[in-house]
Amino acid sequence: MLDDMIEQLKSELEIEIPTEVPGVWSLLLDDGETVTITSVPQGFYLECRFGSYPSQEQLAFFTHALHANLYCEGTEECVLGIDEDGKTLVLSQGVEKTVDYPAFKEILEKFINSIDFWREEALSFV
Repeated sequence: MLDDMIEQLKSELEIEIPTEVPGVWSLLLDDGETVTITSVPQGFYLECRFGSYPSQEQLAFFTHALHANLYCEGTEECVLGIDEDGKTLVLSQGVEKTVDYPAFKEILEKFINSIDFWREEALSFV
């Protein structure tokens, strides 16, 4: 099912969405970041590592991010975090249900909009 939605998205946007591992696709964004789309039982998982958090005002930024995660404000049901090295912001979202193509496309669009939003939020704390 996700395979078909990826194919439809590729056709509609006239882009390539490569896969190196079955069930995992890499959607390259205009800014050079990559959204990883992974098929999971009864749904899919989105993840993007998209930039560093501010070097100044870190406490204020992380407080803001935690508040956003807690109340789903500016995250569009995604989770904002940092990578295992503690250097890069990561946005992720698990969709644990079967969706049709319009819903898939809307979820992906909101996810990408959240990446843009949090990139700008991080820059506003510099």
